[in-house]
Amino acid sequence: MKYNFYLLLFVVLFFLTGCWSSVEINDNAFVTAVFIDQGKDGNVELTLGFPLPSRMVPGNLGGQVEGNIYTTVTHEAENVAAAYRKIQSDITRHISWGHTRIIVFSEEFAKNGVYEPLEFFSRQPAFHSKSLVLIAPGKAIDITKLTPAFERFPAEVLHKFIQQEVTVRTTVADFLRVYYYGGNMLAPMLTVGEEPMLSEEQKVRTWVGTGGAALFRKGKMVDELSEQDMRGALWFERITRESVITIDSFTDGKPISIIVLDSVIKKNPIIKENNQLGFQLEIKVKDDLLSVDSEINISDPSTLTKLEVEIAKALEDRIQSAFQKTQEIGADVFNLGEYFEWYHPNEWKELKDDWPEHYKNIELESKITIKIKRPGATKRPLWEENR
Repeated sequence: MKYNFYLLLFVVLFFLTGCWSSVEINDNAFVTAVFIDQGKDGNVELTLGFPLPSRMVPGNLGGQVEGNIYTTVTHEAENVAAAYRKIQSDITRHISWGHTRIIVFSEEFAKNGVYEPLEFFSRQPAFHSKSLVLIAPGKAIDITKLTPAFERFPAEVLHKFIQQEVTVRTTVADFLRVYYYGGNMLAPMLTVGEEPMLSEEQKVRTWVGTGGAALFRKGKMVDELSEQDMRGALWFERITRESVITIDSFTDGKPISIIVLDSVIKKNPIIKENNQLGFQLEIKVKDDLLSVDSEINISDPSTLTKLEVEIAKALEDRIQSAFQKTQEIGADVFNLGEYFEWYHPNEWKELKDDWPEHYKNIELESKITIKIKRPGATKRPLWEENR
């Protein structure tokens, strides 16, 4: 018995010998964002963004550090892998992908295709497939010049845009998933400008915001949705909370805004008797009145019902506009093909070979229901009531 005890103890201790392949944190350079531009002669220009731990001082220490707390390193080569090796040879730490959350492609590069770089990143063991993909209107490296006001790093600013659901959310995993369905995808477009910033003593600095959405077909950017159409696409894709919808009042043309509290989305692909493909999209929305500049009498139940119908019609128009834009180029960015494969597997075998053409002829049947839960106690704007 005692012999068995010592034997078991020896075996347990054998597995507690420590990590044989440990890498110290101080030996790593953590990539937070990747920026990819079109280089010369068909090359790839790769820029990696890194935080600088040596310049980060905890707030409770009361320290002050001069200069940026992040940096970028750029190299150009025939592909992403070669550019990455050049960057690695220029820095003293091992490049780690475990903290990467953002990939920004320039519009020029995206038009030539994004699957080759994404394939490289998907092969890195520590790289997160949920990393976000965004498109810059000019050079992607220009995004690194933005001045973070509320966040610490440019990558955090871009990540917050997606978290707040002000634009579409597209990840590396999304691109890889739709590869076998034609590589059709929507990706958020950024906007870049120069403005004086109060936080920087009115010095002109680069600001970055959100815009429309890039349309991809076969992994290449082929067109762009406007910001309004992009918001329509958001509704098609997922439940959207805290979004604001504004329409002109049917009484006097002045704006009325609602804020979405909750929504339920149901999707159903159908094949009619004449083999006409259809897609039913049902959305039920609960919301509050956010702002009423109109003299409309919202205390009248019939008027409130009519307002709900008007808002539903405006939302439906946005969704239809976005959908028709994708049909014009045969890019199934909403992945309806997957729904037809799931619900109609036998018919899908005949549809899949010529799916882009079938997609162009799908009839979208959208049914939108708006319910204003709390119109508020104020029946008219205060300045109108005091007249």
